[in-house]
Amino acid sequence: MPHEYVRLLEEQARRNRIKYLNHIEQRHFNVRAGNAADLSNGEEVVLEVPLRLLDLAADCDVLTKASWFISRQS
Repeated sequence: MPHEYVRLLEEQARRNRIKYLNHIEQRHFNVRAGNAADLSNGEEVVLEVPLRLLDLAADCDVLTKASWFISRQS
């Protein structure tokens, strides 16, 4: 059984993830789970994207086009 502090941190991370994904879904009405290729097909934001390259793998909660992200930072 994980230590109580670890459990609390994991629960907080889960709640923060849900809150962030809800925020993204409110700003982008048609956002959906997909893959990185969806960005090449016109999507600006894609959720829950599995990224794979050779023997590397990562799961990305939110993937955006770089131009969209850069314009939001200005």
